[in-house]
Amino acid sequence: MDQGCTRGAAVHVNTGCIDYGDNHLGPELKEMEGLHFSHVAIVYVLSDGAAYVTGEHRLKTKGVPTRR
Repeated sequence: MDQGCTRGAAVHVNTGCIDYGDNHLGPELKEMEGLHFSHVAIVYVLSDGAAYVTGEHRLKTKGVPTRR
């Protein structure tokens, strides 16, 4: 099991980033036409013994995915 993250979506719980990408986010992105993905507002933080990055992900498409 991928320990990176856990996300819940409706009745299914994704148990890690790989599971979330493969079984939830990935299929939805494949349905979108003209998909453009970007990172904005990126902030790097360095402090005593810790470092992290925050930012926003933006998606732009020509339409919305069709739900099955």
